[in-house]
Amino acid sequence: MLFCGPRRSAEPPRKTFVIALGCDLQHAGRLVYSDGLDLSNPAAVTPIGDGCRIC
Repeated sequence: MLFCGPRRSAEPPRKTFVIALGCDLQHAGRLVYSDGLDLSNPAAVTPIGDGCRIC
């Protein structure tokens, strides 16, 4: 029987970083990440503002 439980390590946890990429809608079609998205639908757009740099 195999039991899984909490593990402790002397090493600090590793950090993971994420890069968010955003652009004006007029340029979105040039990004590979827009493949499969309906860029003609205004409801599909996620608005960002000054607070975006915080997240």
